[in-house]
Parts: sequence; C-alpha cells; structure tokens
Amino acid sequence: MGPTGWAGLENYVRMFGNPIFGVAWLNVLEFVILSLIFGFMVPIILALMIREMRRYGSIFQVITYIPTLIPIVVALLVWRLIYYPEGGALNSLLKMAHIPAQLWLQDPNIVKFALILVMTWLGAGSSVLIYLAALNEINTESMRRLSWMG
Repeated sequence: MGPTGWAGLENYVRMFGNPIFGVAWLNVLEFVILSLIFGFMVPIILALMIREMRRYGSIFQVITYIPTLIPIVVALLVWRLIYYPEGGALNSLLKMAHIPAQLWLQDPNIVKFALILVMTWLGAGSSVLIYLAALNEINTESMRRLSWMG
C-alpha cells in the first residue's frame, strides 16, 4: 500500500481508455436485453397457458411458484449440478441424444443464456402469479362484446 491522495478524474480516464471497457458494456447490454425479453415473455406465456387450463391450472400455479420459495443459494447449487460439465443432468441428457457435452458455465457463447435461464426460472413464479391475477380481473363477457363490436 502506498500513500493515498486525490486521484481526480484519472481513474475515469484509465477506465474509458481500457479496450475491455467497451466489450464489458456490450456484454452487460446484451445480458440486460435478453434478461428483459425472457423475464417478461416467459411468465406472460406461462400465465396465459395456466389460465387456459381448466383442470390442473391451480396445480401448475403451485409448481410455477415453487422456485420462488427455494432459497437462492440452494437453487444456484442445484443449477450448478445441472450445468456440471462431467456428469451434470443437462450433459447427461445431451449424451443420451448423442450430442457432445457442453461447458455451460465456461463457454463465453453459452454462459449468458445459461445464467438467464436460471434467473428466469427463479423469478418467473411471482411474475406468473401477478399476471394471472391481472388476467383474472379481465371480464370475459365485456371482451366478447368488444370483439363483436370491432
């Protein structure tokens, strides 16, 4: 450790001058966009599918919400086992289909999608319940009248 003092804007100049800075921001931007797309679309599609189920809709509501109840550390450990390169659940399925194993958390081309899948799985349950509550507030009779008029 050396003497400390006011660095001024020197750290910002070094940061913006670093060639990795642009790559890091592009990765963050891609991750955010994909997270938003999957984080919104998957729960909406699940909510619409569950709402249309007449018989087992409430069971699927519970199944969809279960990942929200699992502590995050436990969920991440489970997903680590799923993504494990040698003998993980996902690579075992790929092996049964005669597809080569993947390095899910080590390959830069796959890791974003693998992490987004985990995040979507963890957060979809509460979003699905919110969307279901909103969908159940829509009066189907008034929607039929509006579609008849238009």
